[in-house]
Amino acid sequence: MTEQPQSPRSGPADVPDSRSSSDVEQSLREELQAVERRAAFLSEASSVLAASSLNVEATVHALARLAASRLSEWCVVYTTDRAGRVHHAAVAHRDPRRELMLRPLDGANAAPDVLESIVKGGEMRIINVLPPALIRAMEAAGCSDAIDPADVRSVLVAPLLGRGRTLGALLLVSTRAEYTTDDMQLVEELVRRAATAIDNAQLFHDAQLANRAKSDFLAVMSHELRTPLNAIMGYTDLLDAEIDGPLHPRQRSQLSRIRASARQLLQLIEEVLSFARLEAGTEEVHLQRLSLGALVRDAAAVSEPFAQTRQLEFDVNIRNGEERIETDPDKTRQILVNLLSNAIKFTSSGSVALRARLDGEYAVFEVCDTGVGIDADKMESIFDPFWQVERPNTRRVGGTGLGLSVSRRYARLLGGEIEVASTPGEGSCFTLTLPQRFEPNGDSARAAGIADSEAEMRFVATRSGRAAGGAEDATPE
Repeated sequence: MTEQPQSPRSGPADVPDSRSSSDVEQSLREELQAVERRAAFLSEASSVLAASSLNVEATVHALARLAASRLSEWCVVYTTDRAGRVHHAAVAHRDPRRELMLRPLDGANAAPDVLESIVKGGEMRIINVLPPALIRAMEAAGCSDAIDPADVRSVLVAPLLGRGRTLGALLLVSTRAEYTTDDMQLVEELVRRAATAIDNAQLFHDAQLANRAKSDFLAVMSHELRTPLNAIMGYTDLLDAEIDGPLHPRQRSQLSRIRASARQLLQLIEEVLSFARLEAGTEEVHLQRLSLGALVRDAAAVSEPFAQTRQLEFDVNIRNGEERIETDPDKTRQILVNLLSNAIKFTSSGSVALRARLDGEYAVFEVCDTGVGIDADKMESIFDPFWQVERPNTRRVGGTGLGLSVSRRYARLLGGEIEVASTPGEGSCFTLTLPQRFEPNGDSARAAGIADSEAEMRFVATRSGRAAGGAEDATPE
């Protein structure tokens, strides 16, 4: 194949090709830049929507600001609630003055058929005028002067669809140019992301409401159960005091069993109440200074009779017993009682030990047993609410499944932690570590599972000079 000689310089016929090649390169460069701008905008939109903290109102307003800043002169976001009511959930305008004039429309109810008239067939569409329903709503809200319908060049309406239902719609208004197919593709990607964010926020809100309803029910039922139980324990004490006559040893033994069972039931009720308060974020920390020894002896006095009924050796060892710590004695005592009760329940023979000491700036409590032990793959599951080692229909050990969950959350609420070491078939050892002096902060509330902002505001720590009930040597600061 013979190679054709090349001309040393381009002829006139080559000029159009050169220009054509330059135009193509410029067109490709502009197209690439447009793609990059689109990707950057969608990436920013995803970040902004994700930062809305699963809050419906924040998500909707974030969508409105994004749309007004890049895709329109002004926009309206419609949403529907569970009852089917339609709202002008958010309004945004590039001109801050006009946005202020449109503010009365923000959050106002819309006509029930407004979405049907705006979003027909659930498809995105371009129209040339403002929807009459929107004009009427602006007039009713007293903000019609903010917008002149004659200035509108193009209106783009996109439905917000989530899990097969219409969550709302995004209405974009342009006063400068008409919307194009490229604009529709970009808006389609935006509303898809926004619909997912809004749907997730609504699901999270519904879950919070359901969780609060559950917590309220648990709290009410626990209070209702505790009232007659207190009466049973009170009459048991009266009989034991022989007010109505002397008791023979057999009767006294039966009363002792009644009292032990009542205390066990009261502990279960307290677990449910504590869990409900933690879930609702209404738990408060009441701080007192008291001796390490008094705190440990109180917890041991509650648990030792239970160990004796199971014929277990019960050992208490306290170092630095006269040293003082600042904590919530009721919550710390409940943690220790929960740990001791668990150890006793899962130990059929052998011993249960409670040890306490100071280690630098921390108080360390250890509850060890010679029971069944815990498998390595269940070490974290045991702290989940309502989790049980045994299946419900084959359970040999009672309980609510809340003791360890409440204990760990209380420990974290007090600025501490609970850790566990265990060998199956040999026993377990739970270690509670608490600061010798408690300093309240938001991190303690979040670590205890009190995550929402309302609950954090209700997280309170108060220092009290009153002695804790049963802690005989508690003293004020």
